Amino acid sequence: MPDWKELGKRVGDELPSGYAADSPLETLSAYQHAYGRSKLIEVIQRELHVTDAHPGRIHSAFCNLPFKVVVTTNVEQLLEAGYRARYGSVLTITEEEQLRLINPYPSPKLIKMHGDLHHPSSLVLTESDYDRFLDQHPLFATWLANKLISNTGVLIGYSLDDPDFRSVLAQLHSRLGAVPPDLYVIDVDPDPIRVNRYERRGVRVVAVPSNGQGWGILEDLFRELADYWAKHVPTEVTSTTTMGRIVVQARTRLSRVILFLVNPSHLSDYNEHIFLDLTEQGLLPVTEEDIKQSQGNELASLDLLFNAANQVVVEVNQITDPRLELAIRRVGKDRIIVVLPPTTARGDGDAGEDRQWAIHGPSEDDDWKLFSARLTEMLQRQRQMLQGIHTASANILGLLDSGRHQTAFLASVVELEGRLNRILGLDEFNSSTSARKAFPRDLPRSLSGLLMQAWQEEYITITAEQIHALASARNRIVHGGELPEHDVRFLTDLVLSLLTQLPDQ
Repeated sequence: MPDWKELGKRVGDELPSGYAADSPLETLSAYQHAYGRSKLIEVIQRELHVTDAHPGRIHSAFCNLPFKVVVTTNVEQLLEAGYRARYGSVLTITEEEQLRLINPYPSPKLIKMHGDLHHPSSLVLTESDYDRFLDQHPLFATWLANKLISNTGVLIGYSLDDPDFRSVLAQLHSRLGAVPPDLYVIDVDPDPIRVNRYERRGVRVVAVPSNGQGWGILEDLFRELADYWAKHVPTEVTSTTTMGRIVVQARTRLSRVILFLVNPSHLSDYNEHIFLDLTEQGLLPVTEEDIKQSQGNELASLDLLFNAANQVVVEVNQITDPRLELAIRRVGKDRIIVVLPPTTARGDGDAGEDRQWAIHGPSEDDDWKLFSARLTEMLQRQRQMLQGIHTASANILGLLDSGRHQTAFLASVVELEGRLNRILGLDEFNSSTSARKAFPRDLPRSLSGLLMQAWQEEYITITAEQIHALASARNRIVHGGELPEHDVRFLTDLVLSLLTQLPDQ
C-alpha cells in the first residue's frame, strides 16, 4: 500500500508529457486537469487496492487502542476494516451533518476529514479541493479546533502538509496565544529539518527509533501503548460494589465472573431474580453499571469487564446487535449466552437458535423465576464445557512460560486443527453422521483451508494476512525451521484467541 508520497509518484508516472509537479498534491491536481475527476478517482482506487486491501499488523495493533475518537485524512477503508474486525461495527463520519450523531456502537467514532473513496463527492484530493475545504466544510474546522482545545492531540504519520489543517492550527495559535493546544506527533527516525518544521508549528515531536524496521516499528509501539493503557486504566475507574472492585483490579479472566450486558430497564429484575441466585452459588455477576469510568476511558473500561469475564450474557433486540458482535470478538462464541426478545419472530428466532447458547427472555406475563432457572442451568452447562478448553490453554501457556515457544505454538495449532475438524464435521471418528458435511473442493484440508472455511461459516474472526502467517509459521517449524521468539508468542496468542471463539465439540 503506497503512502502519500509514493501515491503521488505513481500517479505522476502516468501524467502526459508537458505536465510536471513538485508534490503529491500538485501531481493529483495535474492529473485531474489532464484526465478529469473520474479518471483521478479510478487511478487512486487502483493504486490503493480499494477492492482487495486488508488491514496489516500495524493497522490491527492501532485498532486495539481504545480511543474514543479518531480523525484520519486517509481515504481508503483500512481503519474501518480494522475496527470492524475488533468491535464488529464502527461509525464513520464523512459529512458535516453527521457530526451530531450519537455513536451507537461500542467502538471509536472515525472522522474522515478528507472523505472516503466509496463516496467520491466527499473526497479532498486536489489543490482546488483544499482551497474550498474551509469554505465548504466550516463545521469540520470548528469541530476539529474544539477537539484540539479540549483534548491532547496525537498525530501519527502526518507531515502537516495539508493547508486546511495548517490553517486550523494557525488560527488556534493566533487566538490562544501563550496557551497553545497540547499537540504531539509520533515520527519514526525524524531528521532535524522535519523536527524543526513540526516545532515551528507548535507540535512536539515524539521521535521513535526504527531499529531497522522502518515504520513497522509502530506495531510494537502500539502494542506497548495498549498494554500500558490496560495496566493504568484501573486507576481511572472506580466502583461502589465489591464485584466491581474485583473486576477493576483483576486484569485477567476470573472463572467466577459473569458479565451481563442487559437493558438498564431490566436491571432491577435481573438483580431480584438472577443475580442473588448466582451470588449464592459463589459466582460474581457484574454489569457496566458496576464501574464508573473517567471521560475518554469508556472503551478501555469495557475492555476491563471483558478481560475479567469468564462468561457473558448479552440481551439483544436482534442478532446483529453491535454489543453482541463486540462480545463475540472479545471473548468468543463459546462464552456467550444470547437473551433474545420474548416475542422474536420465527425467522429472527431461528437465527438466534443456530447459536450454541440462546434463550428467549421472559415476556411481561412470564415468570422471571422460570427464566432465571433456565438461564442459570445454561450458565452451569457452559461453565463445565469451558473447563475443558481452559485445561488445553493452560498447558500451552505453561509451555510458553517454560521457554518452549516453538513447542507451544505447534501444540496450539494441533489443538486448533483438531477443534476445526470436529466443528466442520470432518472428523470421521468424533463427528456424528449428521454433523459431517462436504468440504469445498477448492479448499484444501490444510490449516489455511480449515481457517478459511471456519471464517466463511462465521465460527471465527480472522484476516487473510493472519491465515497466511499462521500457515506459513506452522509449515516452517514443522520442517525444522525457527521463528523469532516475539513472532512465535504473537502467533500462539492468536491461536489461543481463536480457540476461545470456537465451541467445544
